[in-house]
Amino acid sequence: MTRTSTLLVLLVLAGCTAAPDEPEVPRTWLVWQDNNGVFALDGDKPHRLGSYQVGGVAIAPDGTTGAAVLSDDSLGTDAELVVWSPNGTERRVPCGACKGAVIAGDEVRTADVEGDYIRRFNRWDGSFLGTVLAPPPRLEHEPVVAPREVIAATAEVTVLRYTAAELPDSDALYAIGVEGSVRWERVLDLPAAQFVVDPTGTTLAFTARTGDASCGGMRSRPVLLDLDSGRLLPSTDPPVDPDLAGLIVDLSWNGPNLVAVTTVIARTDTTCAEDRPNTIAERRGDQWDRAVDSMVHQHHTLPGGRQVRVTSPMLDLEITDGRTTRALAGDAIVLANLPSRTAASLEWPA
Repeated sequence: MTRTSTLLVLLVLAGCTAAPDEPEVPRTWLVWQDNNGVFALDGDKPHRLGSYQVGGVAIAPDGTTGAAVLSDDSLGTDAELVVWSPNGTERRVPCGACKGAVIAGDEVRTADVEGDYIRRFNRWDGSFLGTVLAPPPRLEHEPVVAPREVIAATAEVTVLRYTAAELPDSDALYAIGVEGSVRWERVLDLPAAQFVVDPTGTTLAFTARTGDASCGGMRSRPVLLDLDSGRLLPSTDPPVDPDLAGLIVDLSWNGPNLVAVTTVIARTDTTCAEDRPNTIAERRGDQWDRAVDSMVHQHHTLPGGRQVRVTSPMLDLEITDGRTTRALAGDAIVLANLPSRTAASLEWPA
């Protein structure tokens, strides 16, 4: 046998005996709450985490760990921080005053609303890493109360939401550095909600309510903020008919695109008696697609072409891989999901 022939045989044998591909790492795809408690979908298996979500839920960007502030009491008097991995490990830490949960690097961060500081935990085993002082800053004209919750974080800063003491409908965001200094502040003068960070971890989206509490007067708009600087980014409102008032009930990221589900009501409707479908619109670049009627309350995209939605008005939670659809729960609400880094079609399979 020639030297070349021997080499070819060895290469063929090596290919035949090569180790098989490594199995896919289990991931947490989403967390939801229904009448039976709070659940995580770890791989294909639902995993019950607790009874009530009382202080925030987070999934690591790679889906390998999650964290949530949960309680068996809806008032949160016995709250604990639950840190888990989809491979079955779980750690529970008493955290009665904790509000909000975010994951940055290998840390879980949450705000202690009684002690004015940020608590830091290891995201893998829940071990305590220390605290960062976060005393309530003072606005130019109004004092603020203790932090209401942690809403976002990067390796360098933790973003907390505060409320002005004398203006309960006015929120302020403060970024606290790892050493405890205020890196930036953003006074909103509006109540904010539905905080969601984009898949790159650099942009925070949330809604700000701009109308009153009446049915025909309720309005809200999306706000985009750069987490590094606190600078507001250009943003426009989802398309809504001029005769209708629109309240955004769900925000999510589809890769770089923002998706908004909006409840619409005629401006003349003061009793909320009209029954209209929600609308869904997607912001690509700086332009919104035309809003279309949709019987959904939430619609989120997941990695690998998966999608999850909560139908309206029955709040049925469903997940699809683009071919088959699986029912997960009834009377449910999605609390967090592993976002897709690339945009996918929002079309739901028939």
